[in-house]
Amino acid sequence: MRKIVHLVTQAILAGGLITFQSNCSGITYNAADDFSLNSNPNGVWGYGYSTTLGGAMVLDDENVQNTYGLYIWRNAGLDPNGPSFAFNPTASIITITGGTDDMVWNPYQLSMDPGSGGQYCVLRFTPPESGEYQIQGAFSSVDQYFGAKTDVHILLNGTSFFDSEVYGTTSVTDFNQTIQLNAGDVLDFAVGTDGLPWGWDTTGLSATIMPVPEPAVFGLLTVGFLLLYRFRSRQPDS
Repeated sequence: MRKIVHLVTQAILAGGLITFQSNCSGITYNAADDFSLNSNPNGVWGYGYSTTLGGAMVLDDENVQNTYGLYIWRNAGLDPNGPSFAFNPTASIITITGGTDDMVWNPYQLSMDPGSGGQYCVLRFTPPESGEYQIQGAFSSVDQYFGAKTDVHILLNGTSFFDSEVYGTTSVTDFNQTIQLNAGDVLDFAVGTDGLPWGWDTTGLSATIMPVPEPAVFGLLTVGFLLLYRFRSRQPDS
């Protein structure tokens, strides 16, 4: 009897360990680290724009590396001042200056620019599986002359659950939330002009999305079987 209990306990221990490891080995998705010009969508990320907040998203179809070294996603069908993404792929600061321009991208920084036609720049995340996810990061001003004046949002399936503004050179808007996402949902980060005339609106985005580990149910079962094992080991074999 003691041998049987021992074998069962070892099996539960192995199952609990596997479950615990699988729950704690979730991938962390990072909007900047994962940025790529290779394709759109790019894995779980999509780059595009919408004409209204929460409206249908149009994927960007043109990518370039500009003369400053920034990687750009934009839409070829819009004018040059249309919504766009810019990413600094280097370990050095990239600065664009001249006239009233004074924009600074830190190393490996991603930025979003709304369009002169009032379009929202939209970064979309599509979760690969259902579960709870922690979403954290910040919107900030890349423009250091006037400072960005933008409305910033996070939306789930077209409905906003985070609304704020970036207003001024030192403005930083943090977010840190845990929400339930289902496979196939769309989570959008959107940046608009805040209803103001377009210009100097380049807004930085740092965003990480990480699955929240499930409770270690098998760990509790393991404790129970260990207690049973200790109890049985004290009893004489019959």
